[in-house]
Amino acid sequence: MERNVLSTSDMEKIFTALMGLKSIEGDTAITNLIAKLVPEKTKAIFFQSDYLIDLSSWFCDSIVHKKISALHRGIRERRCVLLEYISKDHRSIRTVEPHKLVFKQSFFVFISKMPQ
Repeated sequence: MERNVLSTSDMEKIFTALMGLKSIEGDTAITNLIAKLVPEKTKAIFFQSDYLIDLSSWFCDSIVHKKISALHRGIRERRCVLLEYISKDHRSIRTVEPHKLVFKQSFFVFISKMPQ
């Protein structure tokens, strides 16, 4: 992709989105992608942006990180995941096939379908 295809505003938005993704998954591939798409201008673009997306927890919560990692691995490897489902009225153990993680404000949910 030629660099002149993206405007500064486009790069700003891509950088902001990738930094948000990086905040929940410290994958070096994301860092490398940022370097490819937004080379030496990274700092300038960061300071120009009106937005910062940081989905990381205020607390060092390794349990949440482990859960997110397990669900993400299930999505990538197309595997079912065993989890404890907690509702207002009861708890149950369920096997689900995760399809997508959805991050909403201070918590995450995932979209799944029940295996056949």
